[in-house]
Amino acid sequence: MPYSGLREFLQLLESEGELARVHVPVELNQELGAVCVKSLKNYGPALLFEHPGESSIPMLTNLLATRRRYGLAMDSKPEDCQRRWND
Repeated sequence: MPYSGLREFLQLLESEGELARVHVPVELNQELGAVCVKSLKNYGPALLFEHPGESSIPMLTNLLATRRRYGLAMDSKPEDCQRRWND
């Protein structure tokens, strides 16, 4: 495994511009989902909501939503992260 844990992987994503921290409180009912969908449609970064709803527990979304981030997680090239039907 290329990372000692999730925190190390998040540090890499942040250094690569693949993680956005959302500092402002975001309502869980529709608002958080809308932000996630908009980010997905625009191939945006993974999102770390620091104050989702009334909670003090952060919420991470869209972590492996692109081949690039999936490749970083698997320590491989993005083009190698696709299913090959003939293998």
